[in-house]
Amino acid sequence: MEQEESIPTENGGTDFIWVWAQFIEHDIAKVKPAEPNEPFNIRVPENDPEFDSNDFLSYLRSEYTSESSPRQQINFTTSWLDASMIYGPNTTIADCLRTFEGGKLKIVPTESGDLLPFAGGADVNEPNDINDVNDINDVNDVNDINDVNEPNENQNGQRLFLTGDVRENENSALMALNTLFVREHNRLAELIEANNPDWSDDQIYQKARKIVGAEIQAITYKEFLPAFLDSGEISDYNGYDPNIDPATANEFANAAFKVYLSAISPEIARLDDDMDEVSQGNLPYEDAYLNTEALTNEGGIEPILRGLANQNHEKIDIYIIDALRNEYPQGKDAASITIQRGRDHGFPSYNAMRRYLDLEVFTGFDEINADENIRSQLENIYEDINDIDAFVGFLADDGNVNSIDTKLRDIIIIDQFERLRAADRFWYQNDPNFEANEREFINSVRLSDIIEQNTNIRGLRNNVFSTETPSEPNEPSEPNEPNEPNEPNEPNEPNEPNEPNVTDELSLDFIRIVETSRWDMDKDLLYIEGSSLDFTAENVLEGDSVKITIYGESQSQTVVEESIPYREFRSRRRVIVFRGCLPLVSLRFSQWTGVFQIVALKRDLNLVAKNITVDIGIGDYLGRGTSNSDMLTFSP
Repeated sequence: MEQEESIPTENGGTDFIWVWAQFIEHDIAKVKPAEPNEPFNIRVPENDPEFDSNDFLSYLRSEYTSESSPRQQINFTTSWLDASMIYGPNTTIADCLRTFEGGKLKIVPTESGDLLPFAGGADVNEPNDINDVNDINDVNDVNDINDVNEPNENQNGQRLFLTGDVRENENSALMALNTLFVREHNRLAELIEANNPDWSDDQIYQKARKIVGAEIQAITYKEFLPAFLDSGEISDYNGYDPNIDPATANEFANAAFKVYLSAISPEIARLDDDMDEVSQGNLPYEDAYLNTEALTNEGGIEPILRGLANQNHEKIDIYIIDALRNEYPQGKDAASITIQRGRDHGFPSYNAMRRYLDLEVFTGFDEINADENIRSQLENIYEDINDIDAFVGFLADDGNVNSIDTKLRDIIIIDQFERLRAADRFWYQNDPNFEANEREFINSVRLSDIIEQNTNIRGLRNNVFSTETPSEPNEPSEPNEPNEPNEPNEPNEPNEPNEPNVTDELSLDFIRIVETSRWDMDKDLLYIEGSSLDFTAENVLEGDSVKITIYGESQSQTVVEESIPYREFRSRRRVIVFRGCLPLVSLRFSQWTGVFQIVALKRDLNLVAKNITVDIGIGDYLGRGTSNSDMLTFSP
């Protein structure tokens, strides 16, 4: 429906939600027009205020497997969340993006930082289809962008960026996000090479690519999905299951997940270091389409990333901004195209989908939405509640008129993301190429970390997907440089192991010194795993920080002493994560299992070569555990 004015969400979600949705959609879903083309055009109704009623909106039916009946459309990318939008879907395209020196990807240094190279450049020998503008049939479902004289230019003559998926040129915000992760790849490549001088270019490239893919997986499940889902939640990871089908569901890719179209803001905020609007102003969405100059000539990616982190997205409802409805290039209407694609792909009505999943069906328009105006418009369009298209139903169903705990759209989204994770043998939490400490680090990665490590942006909120979390007041350290260790407070009298203030006896089950440097540190790591019976969410509520102390053979030999605030607390999933400054890296505790993990920089090998004692203190809680030398192992 037409949106006359901005309707920001009230749940605190930022514009990073819709941009990240586009970003990962390009990784797991892609349809193309059938060949030869099959027009299935959309008739313009009489008295349409924007389009000529004697005309039509062009639509080409999707490619499908020839032996299928009814048609089964083809997904032209894999369902794995493996960063193919950055690296390309095959070796041919991946090689076009590489420098083949130091494991890095191609970039162009500028005054605004490293940017993506242009497609069709003198030093780029890409296959003909790598960045053909005609292939942008993307997130906004533009089926058939008209031919242009130069396939590597947009309609205004601007050249397109060289990316793993041409759809990353869809808008300036997507370009900024793709650029960010290319920078992250190259940052990691430099660190890997520094720590492994004997590694080949390909070894460095593959390791950096593996880490970037894992970071995107972690951010998607730990930050994006909790912010994006309106109801329900992703279950805890239960390991690899070869019996699960990871295929991207048609209804997910082309209807349920498309609700993020309603979240797109009328303009992309662009902010300077002082969080003020830049001199060029914010970028209207209709001007962001295929706009590379917003990055090359107007300050790079930083103003856009700041804006995405600080502006609330539009409320996900039946309304979609005018830029997507009436001001889209080539006279397209993103909402109409999405509805038509559902009909092309043979989607049942919204009520039929509910019935198939054993959900209560709606018997009247008054049950689908509490807003009388929305109900009236739906009734004028459809007449019968059983005729509502799936995409329209996903947007219109506000969940306020029925008692279903999880909306149908979220049921489909949750099912998709749980399946593709469980069926992925190389999911980062299961991948044998990662050590336990590496998985722990990846688990703790936030998008804000990656932004601050690869740009001049500082002071972001921990969770850039929400404006409801406070910004960090402290200036972070320079990327790749560990903070100087805090000087430990000298206690008047060191606590003895059996003092009465110890409230919980910790069991230390596993201790390892990881001698091989992690990709972004030049020191060895101390990894400790143990269990507790008494550490709970209630302990966390007693204080705003946790104190970790690790002693050597005697308590006068302090290996680590650090007090850190909790940075992540998810009581519904019963997982508590603390992430502090170095030398302490992280503490993670699962209330389901009672297991905790500590990862810290090792200072002195001699101090931990024998028995060690670990204290975990928060509020009135103090847990203590002691190891013996037989428990200590070394990992090369």
